[in-house]
Amino acid sequence: MNPLPIAPSTLRPETFASEMDAFLEALPIFQEELDAAGSVAGLGLTGTSTTSLTVATGAKSLTTNTGKGFIAGQIVTVAYTTTPTTRMIGTVTSYNIGTGALNVNVTSVTGSGTYAAWSISQGTLVSFDGQTYTNLRLAGKITETVYALTGTGINPANGSIQTKTLSGNTTFTESLASGNSVVLLLTASTYTVTWPTMTWAWGAAPTLPTSGAAAIVIFKVGTTLYGIYAGSLA
Repeated sequence: MNPLPIAPSTLRPETFASEMDAFLEALPIFQEELDAAGSVAGLGLTGTSTTSLTVATGAKSLTTNTGKGFIAGQIVTVAYTTTPTTRMIGTVTSYNIGTGALNVNVTSVTGSGTYAAWSISQGTLVSFDGQTYTNLRLAGKITETVYALTGTGINPANGSIQTKTLSGNTTFTESLASGNSVVLLLTASTYTVTWPTMTWAWGAAPTLPTSGAAAIVIFKVGTTLYGIYAGSLA
């Protein structure tokens, strides 16, 4: 914040009028800066919204209260007011203090549905990436990412369940680390598939069906890549 000018004093009668004018002119600006600082410090980091939103990851735009302290890069929780356990957590990408327009990149959700009653507050992203836990117990389901593979590189970072529609003879590559696994669902065809160097259960790469789909489980232990043909699906 910019400091206020010197306070006027009757002990300096010769400058009292000019100092008073400068002091009074600076007060509104000082008040705005004080309000903004107070908001950023957490005094104005809650709001509500009636914008209709679907619970999902990705970019979300909504209108909330004006004059708040939301800033780009801040983590916020956007919770359904009636059932707060249904919520979205993400990072503020922009906020207009005058209009209340708030943009959030949602990276974590709980629940589902489309609603138009939201409560917005400071949030915290919990990341398990790279962390090691002993005897971790989770209550509820685990939802894995299903990734439609458009290229030929099997990368577990894209998702632990991957699908592929063959459109020609295909040579797959892989970037699994030890302990990674991928379930690959191939739309069956008469095309030839060439696999990475792999140790197959039952001794050899499978002959894929010409109809339906084929389920392949791929995992790596140490530097050895293993494959299991789980069977064909109608």
